[in-house]
Amino acid sequence: LKTDKDCRCFLVKKVLSMIVSLMLIVSPVYALDSEGVIYDNSTSGSSATNVNDALNDLYSKLNEKQTEINNIKNIGNATSDKILSGYTAYVKGNTITGSIPSKGATTYTPGTSNQTIASGQYLSGVQTIKGDANLVAANIAKGKSIFGISGTYTSDANAVAGNILSGKTAYVNGSKITGTASGGDAKVYKFDKVQASIPSNVSLKYGTSVFLAKKGERNSYSIDLGFTPNEVISCNLSMTGNWVSTSDSKSSENFYIPRGYDGTGKTAIYYYVPYLPAADKEFFYFTSESMSNYSSYSTQCQVTGNKLSFVVENYYYGTSGGVAIRTKADTLYLSGTLVYK
Repeated sequence: LKTDKDCRCFLVKKVLSMIVSLMLIVSPVYALDSEGVIYDNSTSGSSATNVNDALNDLYSKLNEKQTEINNIKNIGNATSDKILSGYTAYVKGNTITGSIPSKGATTYTPGTSNQTIASGQYLSGVQTIKGDANLVAANIAKGKSIFGISGTYTSDANAVAGNILSGKTAYVNGSKITGTASGGDAKVYKFDKVQASIPSNVSLKYGTSVFLAKKGERNSYSIDLGFTPNEVISCNLSMTGNWVSTSDSKSSENFYIPRGYDGTGKTAIYYYVPYLPAADKEFFYFTSESMSNYSSYSTQCQVTGNKLSFVVENYYYGTSGGVAIRTKADTLYLSGTLVYK
């Protein structure tokens, strides 16, 4: 049988053994041999020299760690919509899975409607808004605005190369014009295929033969110069039309001019021409039937105010004189050069 003393010794050793086991689990700096406590403070930073103080130090450190753990559990305020999809985070003791969608590289071409990038996305690629070098004021109609750029393009200018000094350039209705006008006092106005206004007494009909001037008529086919010359030095014009025929015959030309009659004196004979000339000096055409019964026609360039006209006049003598210059076109054009001061 064991004495009380032996029991007490056994109990003390058992308790000490349990304490040593606990200390070895939670801290590597405490050890106990059969003679008592040996304390190693080389790494713990504690100054304890006995078991009681060492346990107090240990409890204190455990409390500190528990406090840190509790603090960590209270850290963070993120929610799933604040974390990128596919990633997780630890917030206040809970694992949060992100839900923010990711948007890759995209290019946007401007159009007539707004385009938007939805909120709540992570832009993982470059977002490109396309530009265009042609988006400049000169390409936008005056009075209009595109993306904040106010247009300067107009379509009401009427200057042509002849209004601009040679070697100089200008933009007219969106087109670049290189000047051809002479220096000094004289100016040169050149134009090509400008539609002429038709006299009110002439009714052109496409495909139908119509007189440019009947007996005794003097008709003016005009264009607006856009300026008034002080003096006309020279003027040379050409009139063309829009008549087109699938025929390869001479009748497919824009104009035909009487030149007399056949041997019977009953059938008119014509010159067929693609254009008619006119100058500041009158140009005459004559029929050759007889001196007592014939027609003559003149064409001439005339300037009155800001109007430049291709004038066609029909002279006649005797009982004939009704054979006149004709056209099957319903639209006439003027081209030419005007030298003026």
